Amino acid sequence: MNNKVKEVKKELKSLNVTEKPKLNVLCMHGYRQNAEQFKNKIGSFRKFLKPQANFEFINAPHQAKALEEGGEVIEGQCGWWFNQVDGTFNIEQGLGLHGFDESLKCLEETWQQGNYDGILGFSQGGSFLSVVCAMSQKSLTPINPKFIILVSAFKSVSSQHDSFYEEKINIPSLHVSGTSDQVIPHSMHLLLEEAFVDPVIFHHESGHHLPATVDEKPTYKKFFEEQIKRLYPESLK
Repeated sequence: MNNKVKEVKKELKSLNVTEKPKLNVLCMHGYRQNAEQFKNKIGSFRKFLKPQANFEFINAPHQAKALEEGGEVIEGQCGWWFNQVDGTFNIEQGLGLHGFDESLKCLEETWQQGNYDGILGFSQGGSFLSVVCAMSQKSLTPINPKFIILVSAFKSVSSQHDSFYEEKINIPSLHVSGTSDQVIPHSMHLLLEEAFVDPVIFHHESGHHLPATVDEKPTYKKFFEEQIKRLYPESLK
């Protein structure tokens, strides 16, 4: 923090003026991504919401295999878990939970070390997050976000996770998905929305990403400001 910022903060304090609270959000990238890549991809989103939130990013602990058998493993392509016996991930059918427990431990440690209000999950990260929220509801993990944002996300197709979706997940949630998503069928986004109580839903006409144009910004701003009012009412008086 530079001296000018410190002086301004000191002056505000002397005038008995409090800074507007900001939400602390932990962000989970998608399959074959990493924290730095995802941070760069949602730069416009972060910039727009800078007055309302701080965003921090976490890497999934597993390296994804090569796209093709015998192909080159690309460093930095990470995954939260693998649901095929060969250590890959398939959105249509899940046959296992390889690496899930290790990723859960990684997320729990990061959550407990930080001071986070909510979590944002993209694609596979959002799928993982939906299971974590269901586990939290059953007191099976110390992770207890006060709200979540799910982007291009989907219900886990791993059969071991079926029971977690039997009861609707009751947490303030914003669901953002594209009707033209060519990576995750839009029908899978809709199924995840149905797994939550009173979700805030925004469907855009583009694909597998988090858009931040004039069309989406009002929805984002409204959701974040509602969470600030709900979580920090005293500071807004």
